[in-house]
Amino acid sequence: MRNLFRFLCIIAIFSFANCGKKTATVPKHLVIDSFLLNNFNYAAGSYWVYRDSLTGALDSFSVIDNTFTSIPISSDNSLLNDAFAVTINQYNSSNAFIAKWRMDVTGGSINLFYFGTSYIDYDFLLVLPIKVGVIAAGNSTTDSAYNISIKDTITVDSSKYYEIVKYRHFKKNTPIYDNVIYYSKYVGILKLDLNQEDMRKILEIKRYKIIKK
Repeated sequence: MRNLFRFLCIIAIFSFANCGKKTATVPKHLVIDSFLLNNFNYAAGSYWVYRDSLTGALDSFSVIDNTFTSIPISSDNSLLNDAFAVTINQYNSSNAFIAKWRMDVTGGSINLFYFGTSYIDYDFLLVLPIKVGVIAAGNSTTDSAYNISIKDTITVDSSKYYEIVKYRHFKKNTPIYDNVIYYSKYVGILKLDLNQEDMRKILEIKRYKIIKK
């Protein structure tokens, strides 16, 4: 009986001590799609060098930073959106800085932002919502249209690549606007065929280094 009384006293003390304390809310995270996390989480030191097959000029893109964050999307911080931002610098053949890019990856989508001294119409890269390992087309508008197809292989600069997604973006009401991307989840963009009224380029991957974070 004495032991029972002592036990009840201990329970009462703990109950009193915890009285009035609010239970801490454990925030819920909206995690990044596993395909995006595995294939686009490039670390600093990653780079891609492209050669314009029409002019021979080189363009290189180098990852200089990758920052992970959780963004509150509710007023009480109970819901967080996991995301990472990859900062990429672009250089020309003379290794002179041209522009900065930022690739934001969150949930199941990618957004690519261009910060340059002059506007370049890369809006067809803005981007590619992704689902289950395949780039999916965005919604077509009255002017823009998207077309997705899967290719088994593609040869670029004498090298063969496998499991390719061909992504085409064209504008129905614009005389010259037809861009095609060839994409590999193992490398990234292999080839950019840019056909616009004020720009004609065919950029092909020359060499690359992928470092995953």
